[in-house]
Amino acid sequence: MILRLAPIFLAALLIYSAAALFISCDDDEPATNASANADLQGDWDATSFIVSGVETIGTVNSGLTMSFTSQSDESGSFQGTIFDLDQNSNTTVFTYDVLDDGSRIRLGPDTLDMILSGNNLNLNGVLFGFPSVVVANQ
Repeated sequence: MILRLAPIFLAALLIYSAAALFISCDDDEPATNASANADLQGDWDATSFIVSGVETIGTVNSGLTMSFTSQSDESGSFQGTIFDLDQNSNTTVFTYDVLDDGSRIRLGPDTLDMILSGNNLNLNGVLFGFPSVVVANQ
């Protein structure tokens, strides 16, 4: 009787071993922060920049450009240039860190919620002490 159960036991053991092997295999996908940081790289043009509930593009300034350059898997340098209505510019440079599985970003001293989807970037939070929303395209 034991000899007749041995092949069944062996087959079950092989099936469970194979299943465990496939389940434990990792696709070696990068961490979400690193993936978001990779997607963030390059130049972005703001289509909307709301500060304290007021849209500033077209009223206070004519545009905002942002550039992200990676320096590690989860951080890098940020350069933001805002143009006034006379096309004079003011540039700010910060370091940045991607946080919380790519859902937040620390720009200098400020931490903002971040939604990054393809060529669309939304930042929402307190920036320079003012509630701000930035919508940008790459």
